[in-house]
Amino acid sequence: MWGYKEHFIFALAFASFTTFILGIFVYLRGKGKKIKLIFALYSFSISWWSGTQIGNIYGPTLEASGHWARVEQMGVVFIPTLFLHFVFTFLGMTRKLLLRFCYIFSFVFALLSPTTKLISPGAERKFGVINFGNPGPLYGMLVAFFVICVVYGIYLLVRAYLNSTGSRRNQLKYLWLSYVVGYLGGAPNFFIVWNVNIPIVNPYGAYLAPIYAVIIAYAISRYSLLDVNIAITRAGIFGMVYTLVLGIPFWLGFKFLGPGQWIIPVSVMAVFATIGPFTYQYLRRRAEKVILKEQHRYQQTLRRLSATMTLVKDLDRLSKLIVYRVARAVKVEFACIYLADKNKGCFLRKSPYAAASAYPDFPAEIPFDGKIIAFLENKHQPVFAEELSPDMHRDFNLKSGLIVPSFVKDRLLGFLTLGPKSQNRIYTRDDAEIFEVLANQAALAIENTEFIQESQKTQAQLFAAERMASMGTMAGGLSHQINNRFHAIAMAASDTADTLSLLDAEQAGKEEIKAVLSQIKHALGRINENTKHGGAIVNNFLNFSQPDRLNRGVGQFDIREPLERAVEMVKLKSSITDEYMKREISESLPQIQGDLVLLQEVFFNLIDNSFDAIKERERLIKDGSLRNPEQYKGLITVAIRKIDSTISIQIQDNGIGIKEENQKKLFSPFFTTKATSSKGTGLGLFVIQKIIAAHNGQIKLHSEYGQGTLIAITLPISVKKEK
Repeated sequence: MWGYKEHFIFALAFASFTTFILGIFVYLRGKGKKIKLIFALYSFSISWWSGTQIGNIYGPTLEASGHWARVEQMGVVFIPTLFLHFVFTFLGMTRKLLLRFCYIFSFVFALLSPTTKLISPGAERKFGVINFGNPGPLYGMLVAFFVICVVYGIYLLVRAYLNSTGSRRNQLKYLWLSYVVGYLGGAPNFFIVWNVNIPIVNPYGAYLAPIYAVIIAYAISRYSLLDVNIAITRAGIFGMVYTLVLGIPFWLGFKFLGPGQWIIPVSVMAVFATIGPFTYQYLRRRAEKVILKEQHRYQQTLRRLSATMTLVKDLDRLSKLIVYRVARAVKVEFACIYLADKNKGCFLRKSPYAAASAYPDFPAEIPFDGKIIAFLENKHQPVFAEELSPDMHRDFNLKSGLIVPSFVKDRLLGFLTLGPKSQNRIYTRDDAEIFEVLANQAALAIENTEFIQESQKTQAQLFAAERMASMGTMAGGLSHQINNRFHAIAMAASDTADTLSLLDAEQAGKEEIKAVLSQIKHALGRINENTKHGGAIVNNFLNFSQPDRLNRGVGQFDIREPLERAVEMVKLKSSITDEYMKREISESLPQIQGDLVLLQEVFFNLIDNSFDAIKERERLIKDGSLRNPEQYKGLITVAIRKIDSTISIQIQDNGIGIKEENQKKLFSPFFTTKATSSKGTGLGLFVIQKIIAAHNGQIKLHSEYGQGTLIAITLPISVKKEK
């Protein structure tokens, strides 16, 4: 059976092991470099104290035990200092002077302990059972320092616990509780130095020290103490395995050999066996860092590429970005990307890249039912060239390299083809894993660009629908305007014919002939004027209905040009006259960069909406539905001026305005406040917002029902740059 000594030694060994593992655990996995380092050093000090005390107890001679007793104190003197430092840091307290004093005290006593006999002069047999150190002249000072620091630290934790709530309160509760348990287990060892034996507490109290580590581990797992965010199960498995691996030799030694000097080398072996896995992991990482330096470099580049390529909105630009960045980072001989084309029913080759040698004879198109496509869809992972069958090699001549497919669920969007690396370097499984992450991000980026392109097509269709609706309502005004021109021409021609029929050329005098010629000249002028006006009306209508006729596209222009074109179009559509329009436009305006036709559409829609609002207010006043204390006169004011680096455009009307509940819906597709579809499709303001955003501008609306509406647009001024 185990006696006093056996329980003492086992409890100390277990305490040394658990605190050491706890320190390693927190240091490697915890957050906050400073606090985890302090906690780890504190744990190592306890582990030192417990481990070296085994040598103190089982020294072969009293002289050897005395030596171990002095070495033991080197750990003891740092425990209270590191404990206080950890408490201050955990609570966010600053006690620089006190900590400085404590560290000086600890370092001085750590130097005095092994080199002098002031703290522990030697060892003697205690209670006839164990060897233990004797107190020196300064030992009492060390014990007092230890007690004061520990009591003060626990007091601070308890005070903080009483003043806290929630998860923080639970963290503090388990923290101060664990320290009370741990120090109650270790403190009785001080009494043994003075030959004071406390029944039961010695030696069984020593088992409380490892319980401290268990409580801390529970607090880490349950309440995220020290922000150690990993699964505590891994540490538990590690601890159980090592307890068996290292505990069995101790148990066999005690069982069959009894106490003896063998305990020292076995303890050293246990320490090194514990350190071994961590040392191996560290050396492995260092070796890989040196050997795989180039591979880690381009893997970091690929990770950065994964994070940024989802910002690209153009599919061609995205494919070039992926191919060139990957090819240059990995330093491959050639590369390309194949993207699915639903219309053609195949994968199209895009962005071929070749470093120096000729580009291989890859097919420009690969059908959806191709063998290599079926293989990629089945494997769903990066494929090494060596995995391709001879049949696939005949269709796709990749003798060495890597194929990286991109999937969204089970749909293959495309795949990146990489040739062999330069300098005959090989692709590794780590490469395949990095490329798999890249492929997932690429799939999201490709899907994003496809969505944007579909959205642009939809917007173009909405835009065309709005134009067609406007053309339909414009037809009446257009025919009226043209009929007016024809009527004026007919009247001028009829007047001229009547004048000539009444003229007797043989009898007419010189003055009479001169008067007739003057009337004919005036009539021809009216005919010419109305012909030009009619031609301008038709030309403006054709420009509106067929914007490609302008052949302008994106360029620089004066903002007044699309505005005046839009006003003419509104005149064709509606009965608006110049008396409804007021212009407040600065004389010298810088040019803007944009699409003239699109901005013409914006102004047309907004001015047309304003005129409709004016007519609606006139109707309600006439019906008596809206009070009109003063004589109402509709007015649309267009103000354009330069403000800093932008052009400010304000279109304000005093029409009916918009009800408050409808204002939040105005820029939604298919929403309209107009009574019938002939008045509006609800596409106007939605499309307008998209056009202004495409010009890097902003549009805001302020309206009050019964008073009017203000539309404010800001557009950036064009800055000339080299192409």
